[in-house]
Amino acid sequence: MMDFPMARVIDEQACYDWLVELLHPDGLSCPRGHPVSMAGVHKRHRAPVLVYQCNGLDCRAVYCAFTGTMWQNTQWRPSEIVQLLAGVSQGKSSAQIAREIGKKRDHVMNRRHQLQGNAFEALPAFPPARSRLRSGRGVPERRRERHAARGS
Repeated sequence: MMDFPMARVIDEQACYDWLVELLHPDGLSCPRGHPVSMAGVHKRHRAPVLVYQCNGLDCRAVYCAFTGTMWQNTQWRPSEIVQLLAGVSQGKSSAQIAREIGKKRDHVMNRRHQLQGNAFEALPAFPPARSRLRSGRGVPERRRERHAARGS
């Protein structure tokens, strides 16, 4: 199977913009809720990932787009994160994703497990409490009734 090292050709700014939109659908803001327009750029050393410092009243929070997410304190570039997300959603193995983005397989596997755990936690409770008892009877009772009807 051929590996495609897309991280070398993907636009970092476009990946960062997409991740900000994905992680902050209502817009990026400081952890205390002040809009990013109230902040100044604190650090640019990882461009396009900017670190902001809030200038709100009694706030001086320092944050970036990944603050409060599983990507907080990561050294991964936005293109590597996007490529991981794409690989996981396409069902690629952790080993293949690791080769494509130039990371260790166990690091990729750990991030994959974090993603899967977060997805599992976001699932709604199953089964919905009211849907299985609409007729006033539980599912096992209906099965017994069907089984008894077949036997008669």
